Amino acid sequence: HKVAIVDFTNDFEMKHVTFSEKAFENTAPHGRYRSVEWAVGTDYVWTNDSSEDEHYVIDVVNAKLVKTITGIARSTLVSVQNWDMVRESAQQDDMMVEVRAMQKQATE
Repeated sequence: HKVAIVDFTNDFEMKHVTFSEKAFENTAPHGRYRSVEWAVGTDYVWTNDSSEDEHYVIDVVNAKLVKTITGIARSTLVSVQNWDMVRESAQQDDMMVEVRAMQKQATE
């Protein structure tokens, strides 16, 4: 029960994160599989165990398991992007560009 994190920008350097010490039991109907989902815009992915209803949140930058979520069936989890927050952040960035332009114009 571990994942490999591969840094494609650094000669394919690999780090491994072990997320469970349990013995592996393959209960997947078509062989071994595990889903991995990136939390867009963050340093985190979540993956699951095909034999347990456990989900693991992994920090891919620090190659560290940060949270184990239990008691939730994997079929009930979804990953979402908070587009309202993305738009708000973009608006703040645009506003700061305008503020800097006005500051520069005022000092000229």
